[in-house]
Amino acid sequence: MARSISTPRKVATTQAERTAKRLVRQQKKLEQEMLNDMGVKLAPTGGRMVKYGDLKKIEPLTDMQREFFDAWYDAPEDNCGFVLNGNPGCGKTFLSMFVALEALLQPGSTYDKIIIIRGTKQVSDLGFLKGDLAEKVSPFTLPYVQACAELTGNKAAYEKLSEIGKIEFMCTSFMRGLNFENAIVYVDEVSSLTWHEINTICTRISKNTKLIMSGSKSQNDLIYSRNEKSGYAEFLSVSDKMAEFRRFDFTSADIVRSGFVKSWVIACERVGLDS
Repeated sequence: MARSISTPRKVATTQAERTAKRLVRQQKKLEQEMLNDMGVKLAPTGGRMVKYGDLKKIEPLTDMQREFFDAWYDAPEDNCGFVLNGNPGCGKTFLSMFVALEALLQPGSTYDKIIIIRGTKQVSDLGFLKGDLAEKVSPFTLPYVQACAELTGNKAAYEKLSEIGKIEFMCTSFMRGLNFENAIVYVDEVSSLTWHEINTICTRISKNTKLIMSGSKSQNDLIYSRNEKSGYAEFLSVSDKMAEFRRFDFTSADIVRSGFVKSWVIACERVGLDS
């Protein structure tokens, strides 16, 4: 039986095809890495999708919480900001996630997604955690995973919304060149961000976007950094001079997490310590 013999032309064609396929694979890998860097989405999960009707009815528990709710619902739809400043345990993250989810999930919503931004300086720009970017930032998403689960009664709510691009968690390292449009942008732990990071975030805001910034002067993860300092004081000074921002100062009287946390914060204040 005669054997087929590969001609030089056939060999050259095969090598070219292999090179082309390798380049395509490399390009796809680079594109995926860029997408992962810009916005982290979790792996697909089981369970049902989250709906507007799944949201629990939340009532404000303190006067300051009520003021925030009233301002949120009375605010114009386009480009307005809210500053939730003050003690831990006052429900700043919980309230922010609730109004964001409600705005996103309600029928006829004009918002495409919730963008959650948080600094990650605690682990030196994620360098000491093993795994890819998604695995490294996973610990920082836990407060929002927990809030979504509690607000909807669905443990997989955050993951399901992340799968379809309705929630994105972003690191401050990858803000340049982005445009936040038709979104609820929630920036948590603002007091642990530099002025450069805060300025970069605020200059990404485009049309039909609401911005929520929450932080506390007592919670600053940059205090041990030699090269960076918090830009929170500068942010408060600038935002106070803008009609687009409304500021809400929470105190120990607004702590609702537990009686223990409230007593702890008050005791810290009495001895002059940050809580």
